[in-house]
Amino acid sequence: MALRRLQAELADLEKNPIENVSVGPFEDNILHWKGTQSSSQPKLAQDLLRNYTVGSREKGRAVMHHDKVLAGGAVAESKVAKNETPYKGGLFKIDVVFNTDYPFKPPKVKFLTKIYHPNIDEEGAICIALLKSDQWKPATRLNQVLRSLVTLLEAPNPEDPLMTDIAELYSSDLPRFLKTAKEHTRKFAM
Repeated sequence: MALRRLQAELADLEKNPIENVSVGPFEDNILHWKGTQSSSQPKLAQDLLRNYTVGSREKGRAVMHHDKVLAGGAVAESKVAKNETPYKGGLFKIDVVFNTDYPFKPPKVKFLTKIYHPNIDEEGAICIALLKSDQWKPATRLNQVLRSLVTLLEAPNPEDPLMTDIAELYSSDLPRFLKTAKEHTRKFAM
């Protein structure tokens, strides 16, 4: 079931791309995908994203279009204007591992690039409700997960953090949070 579903999802991502994310099977392994996510990318990041290949399978690369709609139709609110996001211009590598029980169990998704974010820890683990085992639904598709990741970079959720100290800073001293996050983006994602 997992293989057929993932092949269908890959075909859907190629047919209906989502801006700012490129992802596909790594070294022809349909259960392990790698990719990148960028945020309001300038020309350099666009070129890097366009030329990024996943493993040896160029055909498996899908580019996706951005929107701010989360799974279930909720719209994310951000304290930061889109053009002021501290992740602007950054190119963040992501890793997606599917269990053979997919879609009955959520994929394990993490950032490989260090990022200063209240919902992403030092190991790249991501805190979004959509990926939590108790909230995962088999009808959830990878494109919904990827759209949620794009939205998470634009609108962090300090109410459900993995990094409580960063969430507190985001809520109490936004200018300092933005400065620190921009420094991390320049250092690790550019």
